[in-house]
Amino acid sequence: MRTFHLGLLLLIACGDKPGDTGDASAAGDGGASGSDEGAADTGGSPDTGGSPDTGGSADTGSPGDTGSPADTSADTGDTAGSEPRDADGDGWMSDVDCDDGDPAVHPGAEEVCDGVDDDCDGVVDPGLAVPSAYATIQDAIDAASDGDTVCVAPGTYAETLKLRGAAITVEGGGGSAATVIDGRGRGPVVSIAGAAASGTVLRGFTVTGGEAGEGAGIRVRSAAPTLQDLVVSGNTCTSMDGACYGVGVLLDSAAGAVLEDVAITDNVAAGSGKGGMYTEARGVGLYATESTLTLTDVDLTANVHRARVGYMASTLGVGAWFRDSTVRWSGGVVADNESDGSSCSTASMMGGGIFLQQTTLDAEHLVVADNRIDAGSTAWGGGIAADGVVGIVAAARRVVGDDDVGE
Repeated sequence: MRTFHLGLLLLIACGDKPGDTGDASAAGDGGASGSDEGAADTGGSPDTGGSPDTGGSADTGSPGDTGSPADTSADTGDTAGSEPRDADGDGWMSDVDCDDGDPAVHPGAEEVCDGVDDDCDGVVDPGLAVPSAYATIQDAIDAASDGDTVCVAPGTYAETLKLRGAAITVEGGGGSAATVIDGRGRGPVVSIAGAAASGTVLRGFTVTGGEAGEGAGIRVRSAAPTLQDLVVSGNTCTSMDGACYGVGVLLDSAAGAVLEDVAITDNVAAGSGKGGMYTEARGVGLYATESTLTLTDVDLTANVHRARVGYMASTLGVGAWFRDSTVRWSGGVVADNESDGSSCSTASMMGGGIFLQQTTLDAEHLVVADNRIDAGSTAWGGGIAADGVVGIVAAARRVVGDDDVGE
């Protein structure tokens, strides 16, 4: 027992020697102490061979094991995990794909107006940006050349637009739900005219607040634009001469125009009458003459002709009116369009949904339902009315029904 106490006192004395504490600290910082302890344990210790202490030795978790082969292997695994990979499955590795969580974003992708660097070239929404670079949409249009894109940030823009000099794309960055052009009653909201504007694309807007006798929402003359992802709603006609044509969209001599994913709804014709005696509405939702059109998923709903009490009134196609045109229409709904002339002294109303005059209509998956015309004298074709139609081709699964003619 005396010998044991001497050994304990010696260990305490050695640990308390001046300078030893600093050496131990330095050894710990540099890792040399851990290496030496490992050498001592591995070297001449009798326990190395088969000692039970080797398996459960406290040295296993000692600082000296930090640089052990096992830890080196773990580090190698971390390095492998950071190697380029294709997490979103778009065919581009993460070292070049600027967003490996979105398969629509990668080098070579189409750059669209969405506030994202879609093609990983370091530029977000290239083109003429509104309002960051141009205060108004019209300012950007005036500065654009053929092939340019005007990229409009989400918001409401109180202005009317004229596209005439170049074939450009005007796009709302947030789509029709987030980007609004409001005409505030100052004429047609969007006018597209002339051969130079053919090839123009208008995409991703709600078009509202227009007021005009013709094309209060969108007016197209002698051009063939593409209209995509649009809501044309809340436009009115209060024409003093009583004539209201295409309150939502008017297409005149639009050979090759394309409408895709367009909702034309809640537009109103309420002309005040020629000399206080007569009101006329043609194609309150959509009016087209001398045009060749491709319509895909185009809806015409809840457009209205409000014929004034005691006046003479005429309605041709509340939802749509086509004359001298060829129309290919795939997918869409024509419903809840209405004209009421029951209180007029004389009223002639034809085609609550669609009126066709000297027109060829090739339609598939088109629903025409719940449209209504009500006249004090003449009313026919609650759903579709035709006069001198060249031809109608209706594919399977087209539905026409529940339209109403009142007298």
